[in-house]
Amino acid sequence: MLHSILGFFSDLVFWRNPIFIRYCRAKLRPKGFLAWSFAVLLLTGFIFSMVYLLPQRENDMTRLEAARLTLVPLFVIQCAILMFKGSFSVASGVTREGMEGVLDYQRLTPLSPVQKIVGYLFGLPVLDYCLFLLTLPFMAFTIIKGQIPLDLMVSLYSVFCTSVLLYHMTAFMAGIVVTRRFLAGFISQALMVVLYFVLPNMTGLGYVFFEYLTVRPVVYNEMTRVFPEDARPLLGVDHVDFFQFDFSVVAFSLVIQSLLFFVFAVVVYRKWRQQTLHFLGKSFTVFVYAGIMIALVGSMLPLIENGRIFPSQATRNYFDIDQSRYISAEEAALIPGLFGILTLILAMIMVGQMTPSRDKQMKGWRRAFKYGRKRIAFDDDASSSLWHTLMIVIIGAIGWCVFVRFLHASHWYEHWALGQYYWVCVTLALGIPLIYYQMALESGGWRSGFILIMLFWAIPLFLGIVLMAISDYWINAATYIIMLSGFALPYFAVQAGIEPGVVFGNPEAKNAFFHVLILYGALFPILYAKWREHHKSIRNQLLEKNTP
Repeated sequence: MLHSILGFFSDLVFWRNPIFIRYCRAKLRPKGFLAWSFAVLLLTGFIFSMVYLLPQRENDMTRLEAARLTLVPLFVIQCAILMFKGSFSVASGVTREGMEGVLDYQRLTPLSPVQKIVGYLFGLPVLDYCLFLLTLPFMAFTIIKGQIPLDLMVSLYSVFCTSVLLYHMTAFMAGIVVTRRFLAGFISQALMVVLYFVLPNMTGLGYVFFEYLTVRPVVYNEMTRVFPEDARPLLGVDHVDFFQFDFSVVAFSLVIQSLLFFVFAVVVYRKWRQQTLHFLGKSFTVFVYAGIMIALVGSMLPLIENGRIFPSQATRNYFDIDQSRYISAEEAALIPGLFGILTLILAMIMVGQMTPSRDKQMKGWRRAFKYGRKRIAFDDDASSSLWHTLMIVIIGAIGWCVFVRFLHASHWYEHWALGQYYWVCVTLALGIPLIYYQMALESGGWRSGFILIMLFWAIPLFLGIVLMAISDYWINAATYIIMLSGFALPYFAVQAGIEPGVVFGNPEAKNAFFHVLILYGALFPILYAKWREHHKSIRNQLLEKNTP
């Protein structure tokens, strides 16, 4: 045990890693390094000089105030070098080595998977780390002249380091996971945009958890200590509310980013061991989904009382306008409905990556017969993901019900009381689409899952929305058509559990929800029979081959 732990830590020593040394020799050749160094020094020096000297001349700022102003542009330059250029270097490097077959060769080397991950993670962006070091003299001048507290810089750069590693690992994961190498670079950059620009901007709907995947909250919070008094209210808060606990912005950001980095590292580690493995193991997938739900619910519940979870009230808070005590019926239905849709989409992503294909199931049965076992191990990649899907349904339903209960217990929902059995509507709205998706995916492969989503879920959803846009005459028919989509069930589930159930002025919404549940229930035996027949056919086919 002790030997394994010491071996793991020795694998993390990147400066002795042969992959890291190889990239140092390749990327730090004098000609290319001097060209990049000149460009970075020229740009950094120009921006630094303009921000430092011009305010002293035009606005009569003191040297201390002008030096503090340079902190933000210098930090932005450092983020651009390591987060964006560095991530691109990792993604493009992994993609290039995958196309050239070097990654397949590295799998045959005696290095451990941890050594390979560490070597690539620090070796591919080694040029960017050196360019980052060139900006540190400017930052040292800013710290000394601006009399910036050292604990501020420690907080800022601790989260900066975890953010850089997270983004590099994201790019590395995309390059390893995507089998079509020419798409790996594009997908990795798309993930950068999603993580840094798309998800953090969902804070207006209460999803503040995603903002802490970036360095922005820490930057806003720490800048309040060096910026003028009148700018501080616009920057940020000094703590994070999570359930009933208060955490510092730095600590919360470090924990969230470190956990996501660990999940991505597990994906890369599994792919290094064997390319055909799923991204995550089945039990670990359930734990990851539970962690996401805890983070979402825990970060959203404290926002209910002050109204920051509602877009209209969040806008009022931002512009320091007195809050209204009431929200519209549309907004009251929007918040729990969107949470349910997000819960379903996250669950579908988790189920999709852990559901085995037919070939993988057959290999699992062959391996089981070879070692004299009667069935595939419960947590094996080749085993059915149905039971783990049911666990995800239970976890998602509990998180969704807790969120809805606290939401309707607030003064914002005093006109919409929950019914006694609302949790049944919530569980069925999440469980039915997810189980249908899992069974279609497992018995028919990705083609069946795609057909289920596009033909039976996407088309009714789009058709119903178009009918609603044409005329109010079609609103009842459109409601039934939309409800056929599995994506629409979570949106209407909470409305069906409210007494009275009319939220949009459409009396058919609640009836349509229960009628569609009956339809799905009637069709379930057909799908279950096909799913069961699929598993029987695989086992019987292999038994016939093994029978002498």
